[in-house]
Amino acid sequence: MFNDILVIADALVEPPSEILPFRAITMLSHDNLGMEILLHTTQEMKDVYYHWMKPKGMLDYIKYIINEREWEDGIRVDVLKCYPNTIVVKWIRIENQLFILGQIKSLAGK
Repeated sequence: MFNDILVIADALVEPPSEILPFRAITMLSHDNLGMEILLHTTQEMKDVYYHWMKPKGMLDYIKYIINEREWEDGIRVDVLKCYPNTIVVKWIRIENQLFILGQIKSLAGK
């Protein structure tokens, strides 16, 4: 079912997004809402994001990194509204963490 998958765009991994709010959103979505978390990026950037995020603990709750040719229907957090069920934000930071979590919970119907 689409509301069991959360896809986060790669643009929200980089600064000005913050590591701890990113981890909190992925952890709470995974543990409390039972969602599978995916990161969406290009094939060329998969390794770059993996090696940058892994030591910071940002991949702890991410199940898989999908590329531009792969598609998973689910709730998205992105900087653009190109897909249905997308939460549009400029970044993931402490000041919008609760807003993002509330939107995810609402769209997931939980």
